[in-house]
Amino acid sequence: MRKSLAARKRVACPYPFSPRRRKHRARRLRYNPHGKHRSHREESLSRSLIHTAHQHNRLNDLLHHSKREFDKMKKVLVDTRSDLEATRRRATREKEEAAKFGLNDFINALIPALDSFDHALDAIGPDTSDASSVVEGILAIQQQFEKALASQGIEKIQPLGETFDPTVHEALGAESTDEHPPNTVIQVIQAGYVLNGRLVRPARVRVAQKKS
Repeated sequence: MRKSLAARKRVACPYPFSPRRRKHRARRLRYNPHGKHRSHREESLSRSLIHTAHQHNRLNDLLHHSKREFDKMKKVLVDTRSDLEATRRRATREKEEAAKFGLNDFINALIPALDSFDHALDAIGPDTSDASSVVEGILAIQQQFEKALASQGIEKIQPLGETFDPTVHEALGAESTDEHPPNTVIQVIQAGYVLNGRLVRPARVRVAQKKS
């Protein structure tokens, strides 16, 4: 039967140990199986260093995790701020456009009345002497309308004699003639209107073309 470690150590040791010293020695052998004797203070310091290293590694991992979470939250905050700025700019732009072009429907409803003035003046003609007072009255009313519209940013397009521009003119027909250069507006059938630089209605015209 094999002897215990304590018994073997008792036999090998030339001098006796007290029970307290034998217990302390057995404890040291248990923590240091290779037989290298270290004091209780060294063992305590070694365990403290190991515990400190574990704590350091744990805190280091926690720090890296917190940094990653911080970077994520920072990105979310930056994206949210960018979205808010874009929404604010869009709302401001829509508000400005509503203020500038909110009269668009009103203008479209008013334009036919102005067209009627133009047609009435064309029908009477400037050579009708007995209707001169009527013509003057209609002209005065028309001028008042156009002045009121101009105060709201509305401009009338009367391109007679100008070169045809497809961005603001609509050709309803063409006439072969040598009296005007090709692509010149020779008749305005309906005037066009612009609101603060935006086209409300193109001018409807007839255009000159070269005789074949």
